[in-house]
Amino acid sequence: MTRVFPVWLKYVPGIGFRTDNEPFKWQCRGSPKKIVQMMKNEKLFESQGGPIILSLIENEYGPESKAYGAAGYAYMTWAAKNGC
Repeated sequence: MTRVFPVWLKYVPGIGFRTDNEPFKWQCRGSPKKIVQMMKNEKLFESQGGPIILSLIENEYGPESKAYGAAGYAYMTWAAKNGC
C-alpha cells in the first residue's frame, strides 16, 4: 500500500515521513482534518451520496515501522493516540 501525502509536505524544513519527527507530527495534527473537511464540503462520502465509503489515515504500518526501529514504534504509538 502506498501512502500519499500532500506535495507541499516535502517542502517543510526537517521533515521525515512516518517516523518520530516533530515537523511531520505537527503537520499531521491538522492535515487529515483539513482534507476530510474538504471531502465533506464536496459531499464525497457515501453518507452524503458520494463514492467514498471510508477514509483511512494510517494502515499497514507494522512492517514499515521495523525499518524505522524505535522512531517507527514511537510514531506508531503517537499516531494511534492522536488520530493521525
